[in-house]
Amino acid sequence: DDPYRPVVGGGLVGIGVMTAPELVIAPSSHDYGTLLAGEESSQAFTLTNIGMSDLVVEEIFTEGDYYSVSGGGRPNGGAFLHFDLNPEININDYALSRFDAGFLPVTDLTIEFWFRSSGDGGLFTATDSDPDHQNYDRSIGIVNGRLVQYVAIAAGVPRTLQSESVVSDGEWHHVAMVMHRNGVQEMFVDGRLEASGAGGVSYYDWADRVLFGGNRPFGSFTGDMDEARIWSVPLTGDQIRAGMNASLAGDEEGLIAYWRMDEGAGQWVADDSPNDHPLRLGMTEDAEDPDPVWNGGRVGGITLGSNESVDITVTFHPAAAGDYPGRLVAVSNDPRGDQSADLMGRAVWFGVIEV
Repeated sequence: DDPYRPVVGGGLVGIGVMTAPELVIAPSSHDYGTLLAGEESSQAFTLTNIGMSDLVVEEIFTEGDYYSVSGGGRPNGGAFLHFDLNPEININDYALSRFDAGFLPVTDLTIEFWFRSSGDGGLFTATDSDPDHQNYDRSIGIVNGRLVQYVAIAAGVPRTLQSESVVSDGEWHHVAMVMHRNGVQEMFVDGRLEASGAGGVSYYDWADRVLFGGNRPFGSFTGDMDEARIWSVPLTGDQIRAGMNASLAGDEEGLIAYWRMDEGAGQWVADDSPNDHPLRLGMTEDAEDPDPVWNGGRVGGITLGSNESVDITVTFHPAAAGDYPGRLVAVSNDPRGDQSADLMGRAVWFGVIEV
C-alpha cells in the first residue's frame, strides 16, 4: 500500500507514480540573524504540494519563543478569535462593543468579516442587551450550513436572505451584508453576490451594541472569526473584492468600526477606525467564561491541488535578549507525517550588531 514503493514486474524495475500528496516547505530553514530586542524581521515560506492528490493542510504553526505565522488565505494572517459554547452556563462565547444608540446605521450599511466553522450558529447581531440578547437585528448566522442575514423592518417582521453556497465546511469564508437606502439588501460570500432583495430598512434604531458570537437569533456558534469591519456606506461588489484580502489603514471614508483581531492576548480588541469602539471579550474585563479564546497565529484549512502552492510569512519579534531556535510546522494528510522548517534568531538589548 506504500505509494512510493518500487514497482517490479515484467522484468523491469521502476518507481511508482507518486499518487499521494507530498508537502515541500521552501526554504527548509532560515536564520534571522541578530536583532535588537523589540525589533522584528519576516521571512516568506512557500508550501507546495508536489504529489498527485489533494493536500489538506490542517494547521500551520510555529514552535519557539517570539515567532508568529501569518498568511494562508486570510487577510493579514496573525491571530484570530475562537468561539464555542460553554456547557456549564449554556451561553456561547461572545465579543461585544458598545456605542451610542443610533450610531449603527439602519440603512446605507455594510458589515463584513471572515469566519470559519463546521456547523450552524450566530455570527453577528446588533442588540441592546447582553449576554442572552432578547432584541436583535442586522444579524448574520449559519442555518443548515448556509449563511442567513436577518433584518427587522418592524416588530416581529423580519426580512432574510440566504446564501447559495454551503459555508459550514471548516474553511475560511468572507461574508458582507450590504443594506441600501432604497431598501435593497445584498449578501456577498467570498466576494460573490449570492442573494439580494428589496427587503426594506431596519426599524431597530436604538441598538447600542454589537455582538460577535452569542446565542441569538441563530443559536450557539463554534468556530473562528477575524478582520471585522462596519461601514456607513453600502460597498459595491468591486469594493468588497478589492478589500477583503487586505488590511486597511483605518481612515478609509465610511469606515466606522474596524477590529483586526490581531492582539493575540488580553480582553480587548482595538477598534482601528477613528471612532474607538473596542470589542470586549465576554461579560467582564476579567478573563472568564464565556470568553472567546485567542489563537495566536495558527493558520490552516488549506487545500492544495497537485503543484499548487501557498505563501506563509513567519515573523521573528524578540522581546528579550537571547538565542531563540524554533520551527515552522505544517500538519497535513502527507503520509510521511508533519513537515517542518528550522528557524533561528538572536536578540540583544542594545549596542552594535555585527553583520
